[in-house]
Amino acid sequence: MYKHRWLYLVFLVATLILAGCQDQAVANPEELVVAAVEVVPQGTPHPITVNPTPASQATQAPNECLDCHADQQRLIDNAAPVVEAESESSGVG
Repeated sequence: MYKHRWLYLVFLVATLILAGCQDQAVANPEELVVAAVEVVPQGTPHPITVNPTPASQATQAPNECLDCHADQQRLIDNAAPVVEAESESSGVG
């Protein structure tokens, strides 16, 4: 117990500081709770409204990167040729 006396003191001080930071105490918490509830009788239809979809979308700006990467033949044509490198174990030495 004597070893941890400083720990109890720190805990007590922190508790007092946090207790001092609270707002005013609420005397009657039921006064603060207010809920508005709309009572709808059963069997009453509830129509669901849906936002209309736009008829046409705005044209997008051309995206050259997407056009190039989406075209398989264009990728093959623009690809760098594969160079066969000599392995380190071959050759004179």
